[in-house]
Amino acid sequence: MTNNQELAEQQLVYEVFSNNPALDEVFPLLSEADFGNAAYKEIYRRARQEWRKEGYFNAAAFLENEDFLKVFLAVSNGYLLPAHDLLPFVERIKTQAKARRLKAGLQKIQLAEPEEVLAQMERLLEQEQGSLLRDYGKLVESQIEQVLEEMTGDGQKERIFTGLQGIDHATGGLRQGNISTWGAKPSTGKTALLLNVLLKNAKAGKKCLFFSLEMSAGQLWERLVANAASVNYSHINKHAFAPEEASRFRDGLLALYRLNTIFLIDDAAKLEQQLGILFDLKPDFVVVDYIQLVRSSEPSSNRHDEISRIMAAFKGAARKLNCHIALLSQFNRGVSNQATSMFGLKESSSIEDGSDYIVLLSRPAVENPERPPEETEIKLAKNKFGRPGIGQLYFDGKYQRFCDVETSRGVPWPERAERQG
Repeated sequence: MTNNQELAEQQLVYEVFSNNPALDEVFPLLSEADFGNAAYKEIYRRARQEWRKEGYFNAAAFLENEDFLKVFLAVSNGYLLPAHDLLPFVERIKTQAKARRLKAGLQKIQLAEPEEVLAQMERLLEQEQGSLLRDYGKLVESQIEQVLEEMTGDGQKERIFTGLQGIDHATGGLRQGNISTWGAKPSTGKTALLLNVLLKNAKAGKKCLFFSLEMSAGQLWERLVANAASVNYSHINKHAFAPEEASRFRDGLLALYRLNTIFLIDDAAKLEQQLGILFDLKPDFVVVDYIQLVRSSEPSSNRHDEISRIMAAFKGAARKLNCHIALLSQFNRGVSNQATSMFGLKESSSIEDGSDYIVLLSRPAVENPERPPEETEIKLAKNKFGRPGIGQLYFDGKYQRFCDVETSRGVPWPERAERQG
């Protein structure tokens, strides 16, 4: 412990024995954990504990403790200071305490796996942010400015628009600093849907990041090109291009590359790896496909607690980076495809609590081949900032696209109309 910190701790302990009323301003700001000297820490802890419980503390009673009396005699050469002069001592103690914690944290990080170092460093710095005294007046001022920016329309430009009229109308665009969960049964098209959203925002100049824990990055690029360049996805999958499709595929792929806004990662299954990449790239929009496959390096007693911790970590990253994170989720086995309810999601309670938006996708043809494969229901089951809703989409598997259906006009599905004709 440095001499400056030793003197600062001595001064505050002296103020405790002197029952300085200025300590009413110090106790809310300074924790006993910030002290480096064990004896000073215990005296301050006792005084602060009594003050928080009773609103005051009995300094005279402290002198009845033989150990405390020895400390008092050792520090009694201090000077009683006016209230405004105590804060520099508080600042000095908190600064040194922060330095000690950072040093201890860095020592632990040295033992971490290489791929986890960046994520752990970001978490360490985030934990320490704001641990010093803050200018709360400026804090409120910045919050007001942020709200006004949202209201004037500039904030709307930062939101993530899905390109689906119903979802965008109900949400006003997905807010940055928040997370959404998109749930569906396997083979329903949730990956294709979120690639649609990613493509729209990447073309708008937003930096987009997709973590794939199920498909390779190459397979994702194929789907993106099928959509963006109108190349039959079945032909891409079979490498059996029709005339001119091969050149259109190549040109489409290069056009997406030149955007420099799409990043597809297929080799980061651990939460800590993903957080490290997030803080490195600082994207505007993030997709994780899918949440149940993400694992954390930290031990957990059960999967429910682990999912809760993962959701909290993504929520913290979204707020810190001011981005929107979309988490894909599977349904529990045995849940009917039509039963699009939040309770059908795996680890539903953790996901429901942690999500700001929950969107559920259902295609009846997944379970009933007699139904048109294009027919899709989308449900905004949770909207933290407004009302939920339900709508109809059309899935064009040929180009891996979802689009709105004008149900109010009774526009039929093309294939259904052909069959009826």
